[in-house]
Amino acid sequence: MSSPNISSESTVILGATLIDGTGQDPMSNAAIVIQGASSTFFTCLGTVSSGACNTTGGGLLNTGTIAVQANTNSQTVTSNGITSATALYIGAFTTVPRLDVKAEAVNASGNTAGKIQALVTGVGQGSAFGIILGKNSNVPVINVSQGASIIASVTTNTVSPTKNIATATAPFSLVSEAILT
Repeated sequence: MSSPNISSESTVILGATLIDGTGQDPMSNAAIVIQGASSTFFTCLGTVSSGACNTTGGGLLNTGTIAVQANTNSQTVTSNGITSATALYIGAFTTVPRLDVKAEAVNASGNTAGKIQALVTGVGQGSAFGIILGKNSNVPVINVSQGASIIASVTTNTVSPTKNIATATAPFSLVSEAILT
């Protein structure tokens, strides 16, 4: 039975674990990863015609919340590197004709969240990215409506790192970017 509110061109993923099937290692601390395997085996959130992704229709609409949070428990860089969090990663060989982040009216007094958010918190350093557009990805249009947001934030309890924590070869860094291309 089809829903009258969902067109035949819509894709809904609800409460799922996504695996890319390429055999590559998973991306840690990421909420959603969308990636193709190659220029032949690409991911298209639009329509495919003549073996290519058409960017005139389709896309990704977020009216809810896509969020990830990572916690740091070490002031120095560990063998696992710097703690990072990425809410939405659009990787290689992926075309998303348009990305819409919208806060839509639910009733007269409230809206949906319309939020993409990446947070890193704790005692150490870290990097947070709301959206990363990877090499060979194609996202020609990003719309963020009134009341919607893309947030990247890093907070730490270490406000004055000492030279033992922040060395010349491993400086103490806090990086946050809403959209990284």
